[in-house]
Amino acid sequence: MPPFLTPQWIAALDRAARAVEPPPDLDPHRRLVLGQEVYGTPHGDVRYQLVVDRDGLRVQEPPDGVADLTFVCDYATAVALARGETNAQDALVGGGLRLRGDVERFSAAREAIVAIGDAFADVRADTEF
Repeated sequence: MPPFLTPQWIAALDRAARAVEPPPDLDPHRRLVLGQEVYGTPHGDVRYQLVVDRDGLRVQEPPDGVADLTFVCDYATAVALARGETNAQDALVGGGLRLRGDVERFSAAREAIVAIGDAFADVRADTEF
């Protein structure tokens, strides 16, 4: 079980991401980058990105450039989100989660992202919090 937000955990996310087919509705010339920044973890501050493009999905750390949309939160909020104890909307309203970037671009790609499904369910099930 990789501990949450460690390099081993991010590597497990990457393996899971690479096993997923690219979303069928994604424009072949489009690249979508979603970032996450988590502050105050037991392992220091953590930043990584999920990249979705015609080549598939991958998770990279450190981030490679600017994300289209970045989710920014503290460790407690990240744990609650990962465990399903809260959702992004509630975390946003409560102030535990901030968004940075182009929300409209993300919204335009929503269907393609939904098509990915829960690619990380197995990683989450094996995560040590």
